[in-house]
Amino acid sequence: MHSMYSVQQKEQDVVVNERDILGTQLIRRNDELASLYEKVYISIEYLYKIYPAERARRRRQRKRCTRNIYIYLHTFINLYIYI
Repeated sequence: MHSMYSVQQKEQDVVVNERDILGTQLIRRNDELASLYEKVYISIEYLYKIYPAERARRRRQRKRCTRNIYIYLHTFINLYIYI
């Protein structure tokens, strides 16, 4: 009777130990997941803040490029006319 109790006690200790290990792993993974969610949230906030400024910068750059092309073509046409 005592040996049966001892075997069951050892099995219970093993199961409890495995449960504790799995619980610890779950907590670590949950913390890691929370950290990743926070990083994603911060990245999304940053993108929402920078996107309008970046769009305006690209629009200015496009206008500048278009203006330079216009000036180049206008100069070329004027040179061609006078030749």
